Amino acid sequence: MAENTIIEEILTDSDSDSENTDCSTSTSSSVSLEDEINLNIISEHKVRGPIDKIPRIEGYIKNVIGHYTPEIFKQHFRVSPDTYQYLVDCLRETVRHPDDPGRYQTPLEHQVLFALWFFATPDCYRSVCEKFNMGKATGFRIIRRVVKGICELAPNFINWPTNRSDAAVIWDGFREKGPIPKVVGAIDGCHINITKPSEDGNSFINRHHNFSIQLQAVCDHECKFTHVYIGNCGSVHDQRVLRLSEISEYFNNRFSKWVEARPLRRATAKGVYQALYEDVILKFGCPKTVISDNGSQYDCADCCSREVCETLGSDTV
Repeated sequence: MAENTIIEEILTDSDSDSENTDCSTSTSSSVSLEDEINLNIISEHKVRGPIDKIPRIEGYIKNVIGHYTPEIFKQHFRVSPDTYQYLVDCLRETVRHPDDPGRYQTPLEHQVLFALWFFATPDCYRSVCEKFNMGKATGFRIIRRVVKGICELAPNFINWPTNRSDAAVIWDGFREKGPIPKVVGAIDGCHINITKPSEDGNSFINRHHNFSIQLQAVCDHECKFTHVYIGNCGSVHDQRVLRLSEISEYFNNRFSKWVEARPLRRATAKGVYQALYEDVILKFGCPKTVISDNGSQYDCADCCSREVCETLGSDTV
């Protein structure tokens, strides 16, 4: 009887131990599952650790640019310090940095300095970013932000004269500089080289065999821009750029009432005479006055245009 009692107690103890073992096993498994879930949550919202900082020039704006004289500042940025500060003040309402309290926001003054340096020098993004202690992606966003702000401000400063009184001021200004009367602006164009576009790239090849887009600009007697037209591909002729721009419409509607032009492959004396005779004299009769610049097409010994004007009694200026 005693032996049977001892065996029953041992079995009972073993059963209780097994139950405890099962309970502890299930508890430990549930705890490990909870830990795994917590680890997943932490990994999804982990705090950013220390960033490996790329070595760059530090303090260049404060220690170097801050000590520039106005002359040296203009040499590097192509604008005076007063113009730079005026541009910063104009861009405060236009250039807005995204509200993100968790990130360092580059001051607007530094953004404008970065953009002006990039515009005024042939340096690449890598070089300018290293100088101004910025990442290339940050520099790219700054350039886009500042350019967009300047484009939004452009209509406030680049304006074509809309009435006779405004045009008369420009006429008088040019009259003081030369003998040609009623000059409303000085016009010229240039090619801006670009990378070959992926679509229809051959249309952008100019006469210098480079890929470019065209810029046409007009300034007044004070060298202030009154009109800027940009965007045509490099293969378009300058005369067609003029016709496509608003300048042609301005002259048609407001000043001379008509525009007659002929594109010439070479501006020779013979070609100028033929254009004057066929496009002007045969259509509108003999002009009272012919105004020209100092080009050799008008002053050369074999200039037919001047002889024709003298024969017909037209004055040449």
